[in-house]
Amino acid sequence: MLALALVYAELGSSFPTAGGVAKYPDYSHGPFLGFLTGWSVYISGVSYSALEAVASAQALSFVFPQLFSSATRSLSAEGVLLAFGLLLLFFLLNFAGVRRVGGFVSFLTAVKFLVPALTIAFVFTLHFNAANLETGGFAPQGFAGILMAVSAGGIVSAYSGFRQPVDMAAEAKHADRDVSRAIIYSMLISIVLYTLIGLAFVLAINWRLLGLNPGSWSALTALKSSPLIDAVALTGAFGLLTLMLLDSVYSPMGESSVYFTTSSRLGFAMAEQGYFPSFLYDLNDKGVPTKALLLSLILGAVFILPFPSWYQMVEVASGLTVITYASGPVSMIVLRGYGRKSHRLKGGRLIAPLAFAVASLLLYWFCWPYTLYVVVLAMLSLPLYMYYRFKNGKKGIRSATWFLVYLAGMLLISWLGSKQFGGLGLIQFPLDQVIVVVSSFGFYAWGLKSGTPSVPQSFVSSPLSGFEGFSPRSVGMPVFGLLSSELNSGAAGQHEGFYKPLASQP
Repeated sequence: MLALALVYAELGSSFPTAGGVAKYPDYSHGPFLGFLTGWSVYISGVSYSALEAVASAQALSFVFPQLFSSATRSLSAEGVLLAFGLLLLFFLLNFAGVRRVGGFVSFLTAVKFLVPALTIAFVFTLHFNAANLETGGFAPQGFAGILMAVSAGGIVSAYSGFRQPVDMAAEAKHADRDVSRAIIYSMLISIVLYTLIGLAFVLAINWRLLGLNPGSWSALTALKSSPLIDAVALTGAFGLLTLMLLDSVYSPMGESSVYFTTSSRLGFAMAEQGYFPSFLYDLNDKGVPTKALLLSLILGAVFILPFPSWYQMVEVASGLTVITYASGPVSMIVLRGYGRKSHRLKGGRLIAPLAFAVASLLLYWFCWPYTLYVVVLAMLSLPLYMYYRFKNGKKGIRSATWFLVYLAGMLLISWLGSKQFGGLGLIQFPLDQVIVVVSSFGFYAWGLKSGTPSVPQSFVSSPLSGFEGFSPRSVGMPVFGLLSSELNSGAAGQHEGFYKPLASQP
């Protein structure tokens, strides 16, 4: 994930533009790849807003057991209705204006550090059960299980916050310096924080009090709320338990509200670019794209119905995010001769193919048939593109052929791959991993040859000076703005750059 983050650190610094993740493929390979990526970013944002609403409802099931069904391991009918209600709440909050959302999220930012830190300190000082590190055997699901947990287990979504500074780059005062710092340092802090909280979780499990056989790790998903909350509850630490319950409810609410905001702004922007229906290109007197916001509400509700469980929905939401990242490493190299040359990542020509291979592995690790689900959701954009842009974008389809074949190839490998990853077992582990990596290098080379760079003149004619590039070891001390990545601080206004000129908003 750090390899992917470094790629976007260069892109965000070299081409500071609102919603950059969706625009860089357009700059490097034309409108079709830009549209496909923009659609995936949009749908992933909508799915994440639904995902976090489900997470809040599922956390509340600790207090209200009727919200969750242990038999289906998903929300009950009452829980689904609550998730719908939370989405409606986020809709109303966003309808009131981006400043309301920003204030709501800013309040949560510091607390989102406090609760994990207290939990880690509590476990390491009072409830340290080192025997859990080997209970059931070390890595009981094998190395394949570890890899599957990265994607299918939701770890990818935990580290996907580095996109926020990229999308906010147009509004950064010193994009050449602060974007790379925000991305790299937030990733490093998150690696430490999430590693410690994961270790604390493993050490806190008391199998006897949970009523489970030691080593029954998969059975933890059947617990009514969160395994970590259940574990702390059994220790009698009710003060910490209260904080964790509040955090597990309001933290997803903050995330969902932010994704609600960004997805509606992206929908508005794509309508502005002619990718979406023109009626979405509409603002109220507060500068809120109400129709795009309403569409996000409807689509978010639709996502909850087939995936009323965090464990199910996180695979779809994270998979769509990975698809949006896959084109980034290719775009970075294609655009190097056309952007602000002073912001190049040292060793970027080695990091870029590595990052593309990482994105390919992440997609494969989601397991069949979830790889099929996310690719189908991404390709649902084809009819829209054919209707709105086909006449002017035929060349864009040709230059994006490599990416379409790449997605088809990944589906084929996933289908034929090892049974540990849901495949038919015709390609055994770890040979399947080798095939994914080797084939990704081939698609990467094809993507470079297919590049048709077209960059806005503003990025070419007005290079910034006084910045000699960056490397993972040469970035300066972080500023408070780095919190905007994983914690989404201030992210509610990250897409204002899309509509500010039209609405004349301050």
